[in-house]
Amino acid sequence: MSDQVNDQDFKAFGERLALLLASSAFPEKVKQSWAELIPQMDMAQLDRLSKILEQNISEGGENEEFAEQVLEATQQAQQAELHAQEEALDSLNEIEKQLDELK
Repeated sequence: MSDQVNDQDFKAFGERLALLLASSAFPEKVKQSWAELIPQMDMAQLDRLSKILEQNISEGGENEEFAEQVLEATQQAQQAELHAQEEALDSLNEIEKQLDELK
């Protein structure tokens, strides 16, 4: 039963986030970029995005520069994380290669 409630909560949150994004006054470029990043975001990032969108709607879209800065920072953080994952994978591959050579 609790899994069903969590699934319903996540679905409702996702629908709300989509509605906020569509209703915001941000440029389409920013909206599209966020839409592409959402599947990669963790819950803290999604919650932060939700608050930014709510603020944008309540202010009538007066904070576009801030939104673009947040988007850029989010993209940079995700690129850094991707780079770190690639480095870790390369290291693991090197260790595996060395272990194979010992056999």
